[in-house]
Amino acid sequence: MVAVVESTRKALSDHLAASGKIRGMSALDLMIDSYLLGDSETARSIRAMYVIIVESFTSSPGLQGAVVQNNAMFRRLVSNWIREAVDDGEITFNGDPDSVATVIEGLLRGVLIQHLVDPEAIDLQCISTLSKRIVRDHLHSAK
Repeated sequence: MVAVVESTRKALSDHLAASGKIRGMSALDLMIDSYLLGDSETARSIRAMYVIIVESFTSSPGLQGAVVQNNAMFRRLVSNWIREAVDDGEITFNGDPDSVATVIEGLLRGVLIQHLVDPEAIDLQCISTLSKRIVRDHLHSAK
């Protein structure tokens, strides 16, 4: 199962690398869309990752290290994009990018858990648009 975590991490990195030199807010938007609206391969990877996350703190604690690394990489990517957006003048943000990255990770994972349990109740296109708006509104208004 550790190999699945590493494979998922590599797939995300490869997908983002294939997207070119996207930075800042554009990278955040792409990541939110990819996470919530990805193709069937992405959906399978995400489903597998959720099983592994639960396993890591229930019956297979040996997975926890790999899950922790995966989570940290995800948050690091997000916080780096926020810093890029500040550096590029896209936003004026004086808050803590690491904390915002944690909230974004929780938002996306929470939505997908709901979708995995009850896909008919969750409009991922609508939620993706709303998530991007919430992130942008916060980053533009935070002091």
